[in-house]
Amino acid sequence: TAPIAVKTFVDLANAGFYDGLLLHEARANQVVAGGDPTGTGGGQASILYPAELAAIPIVAGSVLLKPAGLAPPANSSQFVIALRPEPGWIGQFTVMGQVVDGLDIVRKISNVPTSERPKYKPLKDIHTVRVTIQEKAAPSAPLTGSNQ
Repeated sequence: TAPIAVKTFVDLANAGFYDGLLLHEARANQVVAGGDPTGTGGGQASILYPAELAAIPIVAGSVLLKPAGLAPPANSSQFVIALRPEPGWIGQFTVMGQVVDGLDIVRKISNVPTSERPKYKPLKDIHTVRVTIQEKAAPSAPLTGSNQ
C-alpha cells in the first residue's frame, strides 16, 4: 500500500543515508523515532514525496513514516517504530513495514532515560549502525486443481 515510501526508504538505506544517524526520540514502550540527519527531530532528507495513507492496523512493530509536512501531507526520511497498538493513528501515517526480528531491542531502546520534554530525546546518543535491506522472495502459491 506504500510503494513510493518503500522504494524511497530502500533507496536511502542502500545509499547509506541512515547509517550512523541518531535515534532522536524514545518513548517508553510507545515509540522509537529516527531518520533525521540533524538528530533533532526537525530535519529531513532532501526528498519529499506524497503520503500514502491506508487503513492498516498499527500494531507493535509497525514501521511508519513521520510526516514531513501536513499541507499537503508529505513524507521524507523520518520513521517511527510503534511498540504498541495505536488505533487512533490508523489512516494518518504511511505504514511501510513491520519489524519481524529484534523488537525486543527496539523496546529496550524505548526505555532509555530521555529528556521527556520537549521531544523525548535520549540523554545518551543512540545511533543506527547500518540499515540493510534484505529482499525476500514472495511466498509461492500452493498448488490447487486450477494451477497444477
